[in-house]
Amino acid sequence: MGFTTLGLMLGYGCNARCRSCLWGDAINHGPRMSVEEACAWVDQAHALGNLRLVGFSGGEPFLYLSEMKAVARHACKEYGLPSVAATNCFWAVTAEKAEATLGSLHDVGMRRLLVSVDDFHQEWVPLERVRNCLSAAQRLEMDCTLQCVVTSSSKKLDYYLEALGVSRGERLSASEIPCTPVGYAATSIASSEFPIHMGVPKDYCTMLQALNVMPEGTVRLCCGPAFTGDALTAGNLHSERLDAVIERAEWDPIFNALALGNGPCHLAAALSEEGNSDFLLPGYASSCHACHHILGRPGVATTLRQKMEPQQAELFLKRTIMDQVTSERNADVLKI
Repeated sequence: MGFTTLGLMLGYGCNARCRSCLWGDAINHGPRMSVEEACAWVDQAHALGNLRLVGFSGGEPFLYLSEMKAVARHACKEYGLPSVAATNCFWAVTAEKAEATLGSLHDVGMRRLLVSVDDFHQEWVPLERVRNCLSAAQRLEMDCTLQCVVTSSSKKLDYYLEALGVSRGERLSASEIPCTPVGYAATSIASSEFPIHMGVPKDYCTMLQALNVMPEGTVRLCCGPAFTGDALTAGNLHSERLDAVIERAEWDPIFNALALGNGPCHLAAALSEEGNSDFLLPGYASSCHACHHILGRPGVATTLRQKMEPQQAELFLKRTIMDQVTSERNADVLKI
């Protein structure tokens, strides 16, 4: 697998308690990743041969500013790798503070930000701080992506673009992300706020395309809400090296089934064949919601791996062929 981005979650700490948060009660609990651990995992990810970017997420990674700088500096100095961080901009209290903070990160290779702006984050962070962050990033020529989590009645991305006085351009992109009823959102947001699609949705799935390491050293190979559950853990870097984790994950029937383009539909079908699908909901808000619900049920992951073991080689081959076709298609687009 050609992972190009390593995501590092330095800790579960966060200054906010957003009602949309996927981590729920895990926020501000659990271990922190040390600088030494993070740098070692950058080394191991680089050794895989395709690494192009190091990302920092949370929680709120700017709570670990000194650690983030140290790891970004290591990635930049040793391998020439740029970095990216996700943030709610709590730290951008003034325009001067924002520029000083981002400037210190720019000096060690940070070139991009993922900025949260929506009804849920703005219950905790004044919008002016987001504006300060975007202005400072523009002056430093850092790329920014606005991420707006939305529900049925929440304000949408266009509202926030207008409120911030910004528009999409060369260094600013933006996207809406449907809220998923996982973590705090499952209990703090009314169920009527989540549009339900009957059956198991066939949404796009990032399984085996993302490489994320959690504070406790666990490796997750997707970036959707479902990765907050233990069933999608590929291994732990405290007990084995990253190359060994990746090699085993490449053959995992659940991971390959999810990566084949129809999300958890294959899993639901396998459960139905075994007569174990009675717990499925009539509909889900997204494929990530369905994946989280299916794999969060005790024993289901074990049952599925046993059920799909005879298909292990077939699923692996289908996924690798699909990866090759996608890679060639992307190469052709780049030539154009």
